[in-house]
Amino acid sequence: MMKTIVKEDIQSAIGYQGEPSPWFEIDQSRIDGFADATLDRQFIHVNPEQAKKTPFGSTIAHGLLSLSLLPYFAEHFAIKIEGTEMAFIMVLIGCALSRP
Repeated sequence: MMKTIVKEDIQSAIGYQGEPSPWFEIDQSRIDGFADATLDRQFIHVNPEQAKKTPFGSTIAHGLLSLSLLPYFAEHFAIKIEGTEMAFIMVLIGCALSRP
């Protein structure tokens, strides 16, 4: 659940750690749909037979698919400032995904 604070209390939110989100399964149909939408159909994402031969042993989700789910997960860990209508999640271009 998103925590709501008043603007005057924003300093007290430094270091805030939200609750973990519920589990969210990323299945092959979601990966395939993302591959179709982005035209990124590399075998490691969409070909289970060929992906079995890699060190991962199966297909893996696109890194950008993981990042695109941030708005969903933000509902569980973000802070809403009372009176705001909307907010934007900023992702640094230097973001690195260290593990599949």
